[in-house]
Amino acid sequence: MRSALLRQLRNAYRGLPKPARHFLREITTGRPFVTLSPHLPIAIHGAFQRMSERSEDAFADGAYYEFGVYRGYSLWFAEQISREYAGANFTCLGFDSFRGLPASTVDGSVYDTGDFAAGYDEVVANLHAHGADFQRLRLFQGFYGQELFEDLARDYDFPPVAICTIDVDIYESCLEVLRFLHDRLRVGSIIIFDDYNDMGASDEHGERRALQTYRLAHPTFSLRHLRDVGPEAAVFEVTAI
Repeated sequence: MRSALLRQLRNAYRGLPKPARHFLREITTGRPFVTLSPHLPIAIHGAFQRMSERSEDAFADGAYYEFGVYRGYSLWFAEQISREYAGANFTCLGFDSFRGLPASTVDGSVYDTGDFAAGYDEVVANLHAHGADFQRLRLFQGFYGQELFEDLARDYDFPPVAICTIDVDIYESCLEVLRFLHDRLRVGSIIIFDDYNDMGASDEHGERRALQTYRLAHPTFSLRHLRDVGPEAAVFEVTAI
């Protein structure tokens, strides 16, 4: 009876997609290499799939951006599937303080300074250990803000946004990210807000409030809501800049 059950479990495991097998394997370790948002890989995969259905050159000159890398899983996942959907020159760019969340005036009652901290060396080690291609991937370190992004832009020519994941939790960080992305978004860019419906989907908090603030400052900017994924994430497509 026991051997038959084990055989059934092994067969079921082997029939799962690779990311699902990876998730189950990792959650049995002491500090697993998994995302805190199980729905996020679904949203990322859907974005790559949607983009690829437009045309053969849908990813041309563009890149995948991710803000809020944590331990690196979703960035790793994006780099892995980009090999299938995008060209050899496609890059995945990850941005994080690697020191956790900064203080927040708006959302400080929900999140503490330093939440979700994972060090730079830990993230790099995770990515290397799981086969990330650092010819297709680059990390940028620092707390989001005008000074950081201007410094980075002096040293790196950031390409247009094909797909972007914003997983920064708090209002101030999200608003700084949107300001940085403004000149890099284009019609058709897909933005995944991982925490859009967090904090009760309140218009007074987090990524939802940041997007409203940004849109007030840029009245011609327009998005089409594509879908919600999981309890908190929302996926949008840029329709006008």
